[in-house]
Amino acid sequence: LYIHDNSLEKIEKHYFHGLSSLSLLLISSNGIKLIENGAFEVLNQLTFLDLSYSYLKINNSNLLGFLPNLNTIIFIFSHLESIESLIFNSFPNLMNLIVQKNRIKTLENLEGLDNLFSLNIIDNRIKILKENTFLKTNKLYQLQITKNKLHSIEKNAFKGLELSINYLYLDQNK
Repeated sequence: LYIHDNSLEKIEKHYFHGLSSLSLLLISSNGIKLIENGAFEVLNQLTFLDLSYSYLKINNSNLLGFLPNLNTIIFIFSHLESIESLIFNSFPNLMNLIVQKNRIKTLENLEGLDNLFSLNIIDNRIKILKENTFLKTNKLYQLQITKNKLHSIEKNAFKGLELSINYLYLDQNK
Protein backbone atom coordinates (compact mmCIF):
# COMPACT_ATOMS: atom_id res chain seq x y z
CA LEU A 1 0.00 0.00 0.00
CA TYR A 2 1.46 3.33 -1.09
CA ILE A 3 0.22 6.38 0.78
CA HIS A 4 3.29 8.41 -0.16
CA ASP A 5 3.45 12.20 -0.47
CA ASN A 6 0.09 13.23 0.90
CA SER A 7 -0.93 15.39 3.86
CA LEU A 8 -1.66 12.61 6.31
CA GLU A 9 -0.67 14.01 9.72
CA LYS A 10 -2.33 11.37 11.89
CA ILE A 11 -2.67 7.60 11.67
CA GLU A 12 -5.71 6.46 13.55
CA LYS A 13 -6.25 3.01 15.00
CA HIS A 14 -8.92 1.97 12.47
CA TYR A 15 -7.08 3.00 9.27
CA PHE A 16 -5.72 -0.46 8.44
CA HIS A 17 -8.58 -2.68 9.57
CA GLY A 18 -9.36 -5.24 6.88
CA LEU A 19 -5.77 -5.18 5.59
CA SER A 20 -4.30 -7.94 7.75
CA SER A 21 -2.48 -9.54 4.80
CA LEU A 22 -0.72 -6.32 3.80
CA SER A 23 3.04 -6.85 3.50
CA LEU A 24 4.34 -3.47 2.32
CA LEU A 25 3.36 -0.06 3.68
CA LEU A 26 4.91 3.19 2.48
CA ILE A 27 3.49 6.21 4.25
CA SER A 28 6.47 8.48 3.82
CA SER A 29 6.44 12.20 2.99
CA ASN A 30 3.21 12.89 4.78
CA GLY A 31 4.43 14.88 7.75
CA ILE A 32 2.88 12.42 10.18
CA LYS A 33 2.87 13.82 13.71
CA LEU A 34 0.75 11.29 15.55
CA ILE A 35 0.29 7.53 15.39
CA GLU A 36 -2.48 6.26 17.63
CA ASN A 37 -1.63 3.29 19.83
CA GLY A 38 -2.57 0.07 18.09
CA ALA A 39 -2.76 1.64 14.62
CA PHE A 40 -0.59 -1.13 13.14
CA GLU A 41 -1.75 -4.02 15.34
CA VAL A 42 -3.78 -5.70 12.57
CA LEU A 43 -0.80 -5.71 10.16
CA ASN A 44 0.75 -8.94 11.39
CA GLN A 45 1.97 -9.87 7.87
CA LEU A 46 3.75 -6.55 7.33
CA THR A 47 7.37 -7.00 6.21
CA PHE A 48 8.28 -3.46 5.06
CA LEU A 49 7.36 -0.14 6.71
CA ASP A 50 8.51 3.31 5.61
CA LEU A 51 7.67 6.23 7.90
CA SER A 52 10.19 8.66 6.44
CA TYR A 53 9.72 12.42 6.37
CA SER A 54 7.52 12.52 9.45
CA TYR A 55 7.50 14.50 12.67
CA LEU A 56 7.40 11.57 15.05
CA LYS A 57 7.91 11.73 18.77
CA ILE A 58 8.08 8.14 19.85
CA ASN A 59 7.73 8.09 23.61
CA ASN A 60 5.46 5.10 23.89
CA SER A 61 7.42 1.86 23.70
CA ASN A 62 4.50 0.02 22.13
CA LEU A 63 3.56 2.67 19.60
CA LEU A 64 3.98 0.48 16.53
CA GLY A 65 2.76 -2.66 18.30
CA PHE A 66 3.96 -6.20 17.76
CA LEU A 67 4.89 -6.76 14.11
CA PRO A 68 6.28 -10.31 14.03
CA ASN A 69 7.14 -10.37 10.31
CA LEU A 70 8.57 -6.89 9.93
CA ASN A 71 11.86 -7.20 8.05
CA THR A 72 12.64 -3.57 7.17
CA ILE A 73 11.72 -0.30 8.82
CA ILE A 74 12.74 3.11 7.49
CA PHE A 75 12.75 6.40 9.38
CA ILE A 76 14.60 8.88 7.15
CA PHE A 77 14.25 12.49 8.29
CA SER A 78 11.55 11.60 10.80
CA HIS A 79 12.80 13.86 13.60
CA LEU A 80 13.54 10.89 15.88
CA GLU A 81 15.60 11.68 18.95
CA SER A 82 15.98 8.09 20.13
CA ILE A 83 15.61 4.60 18.73
CA GLU A 84 15.74 2.84 22.09
CA SER A 85 12.12 3.75 22.69
CA LEU A 86 11.03 1.64 19.71
CA ILE A 87 11.31 -1.55 21.81
CA PHE A 88 12.82 -3.88 19.28
CA ASN A 89 11.37 -6.98 20.93
CA SER A 90 8.22 -6.02 19.02
CA PHE A 91 10.03 -6.78 15.75
CA PRO A 92 11.68 -10.20 16.22
CA ASN A 93 12.52 -10.60 12.50
CA LEU A 94 13.82 -7.11 11.83
CA MET A 95 16.85 -7.31 9.53
CA ASN A 96 17.18 -3.77 8.15
CA LEU A 97 16.86 -0.62 10.22
CA ILE A 98 17.35 2.74 8.53
CA VAL A 99 17.24 5.80 10.78
CA GLN A 100 19.05 8.26 8.59
CA LYS A 101 18.96 12.07 9.01
CA ASN A 102 17.34 12.23 12.43
CA ARG A 103 18.32 13.73 15.79
CA ILE A 104 19.58 10.61 17.52
CA LYS A 105 22.29 11.36 20.08
CA THR A 106 22.97 7.95 21.63
CA LEU A 107 22.95 4.30 20.70
CA GLU A 108 22.14 2.20 23.71
CA ASN A 109 19.98 -0.74 24.63
CA LEU A 110 19.76 -2.40 21.23
CA GLU A 111 18.31 -5.55 22.78
CA GLY A 112 15.80 -7.36 20.64
CA LEU A 113 17.77 -6.85 17.42
CA ASP A 114 19.04 -10.41 17.33
CA ASN A 115 18.43 -10.77 13.58
CA LEU A 116 19.55 -7.32 12.49
CA PHE A 117 21.66 -7.54 9.32
CA SER A 118 22.02 -3.86 8.39
CA LEU A 119 21.90 -0.69 10.52
CA ASN A 120 22.01 2.69 8.80
CA ILE A 121 22.24 5.53 11.29
CA ILE A 122 23.84 8.05 8.92
CA ASP A 123 23.60 11.79 9.56
CA ASN A 124 22.50 11.91 13.18
CA ARG A 125 24.09 13.42 16.31
CA ILE A 126 25.84 10.44 17.88
CA LYS A 127 28.93 11.52 19.84
CA ILE A 128 30.01 8.38 21.70
CA LEU A 129 29.82 4.65 21.08
CA LYS A 130 29.69 3.15 24.54
CA GLU A 131 31.03 -0.19 25.71
CA ASN A 132 28.92 -3.17 24.55
CA THR A 133 26.70 -1.03 22.33
CA PHE A 134 26.43 -3.83 19.75
CA LEU A 135 26.71 -6.82 22.08
CA LYS A 136 23.19 -8.09 21.29
CA THR A 137 23.45 -7.54 17.52
CA ASN A 138 25.77 -10.40 16.67
CA LYS A 139 24.35 -10.93 13.15
CA LEU A 140 25.04 -7.37 12.06
CA TYR A 141 26.77 -7.49 8.67
CA GLN A 142 26.70 -3.80 7.73
CA LEU A 143 26.89 -0.81 10.08
CA GLN A 144 26.82 2.78 8.83
CA ILE A 145 27.48 5.55 11.35
CA THR A 146 28.68 8.10 8.80
CA LYS A 147 28.08 11.86 9.23
CA ASN A 148 27.52 11.96 12.97
CA LYS A 149 29.42 13.87 15.63
CA LEU A 150 31.36 10.81 16.75
CA HIS A 151 34.45 11.72 18.75
CA SER A 152 34.83 8.75 21.11
CA ILE A 153 34.58 4.97 20.81
CA GLU A 154 34.81 3.18 24.13
CA LYS A 155 36.63 -0.11 24.57
CA ASN A 156 34.52 -3.09 23.47
CA ALA A 157 31.94 -0.88 21.74
CA PHE A 158 31.88 -3.36 18.85
CA LYS A 159 31.99 -6.47 21.03
CA GLY A 160 29.62 -9.07 19.62
CA LEU A 161 30.30 -8.16 15.99
CA GLU A 162 33.57 -10.06 15.65
CA LEU A 163 32.15 -12.82 13.45
CA SER A 164 29.44 -10.95 11.55
CA ILE A 165 30.51 -7.43 10.57
CA ASN A 166 31.81 -7.03 7.02
CA TYR A 167 31.11 -3.36 6.35
CA LEU A 168 31.71 -0.66 8.94
CA TYR A 169 31.38 2.98 7.89
CA LEU A 170 32.56 5.64 10.34
CA ASP A 171 33.57 8.37 7.90
CA GLN A 172 32.73 12.07 7.97
CA ASN A 173 32.31 12.36 11.72
CA LYS A 174 33.08 15.83 13.06
